[in-house]
Amino acid sequence: MVDGRVIRGYSILAKGDEPKKLGENLYLIKSQSGNGGYLVLNQNGEWRCECPDYKYRKVECKHIHSVKIWLALKEKLEKTDKINLHQELLETSQCKRCGSPNLIITVALDSYFKGLSLRDIVDQLDQFYGLKVSHVTVLNWIREYSKIISQYAKELKPKLSDVWHTDEQQVKVKGNWK
Repeated sequence: MVDGRVIRGYSILAKGDEPKKLGENLYLIKSQSGNGGYLVLNQNGEWRCECPDYKYRKVECKHIHSVKIWLALKEKLEKTDKINLHQELLETSQCKRCGSPNLIITVALDSYFKGLSLRDIVDQLDQFYGLKVSHVTVLNWIREYSKIISQYAKELKPKLSDVWHTDEQQVKVKGNWK
């Protein structure tokens, strides 16, 4: 199964947020929350990002995947005059074993939970993946897979370390900051 970070890397590009090259192997990716961006660096073949996902988990985050996908597409464009982007994305968005489009469903769910309307999701799937689906189909996916995700989350037992990270957020309760 494809890592969710890869799908989110595709989503960054699909939204139109293209990496900005700042140096030889240094790129700036806009933050999905809209507040600034993150620096992504490839140093001696090792990718690094300054986002919390990379810092704390030491995994290739969505920003790194976005740059890698963008560079691969750019390289492919340099080798040929034309590219069928819909076909490229569709082929990489299907299960290699069974050809299932469930990865497309994941993109639809991700887009929905990021605040896109059903009709915007339908438009996105058509524009970027060349898929024609109804907004009712997307709603059915959301209903069906939300139940599965909810059940999975209930059974999830995260492995925690002895280190906890907190922010400095406070809330006002009855006039007092807590």
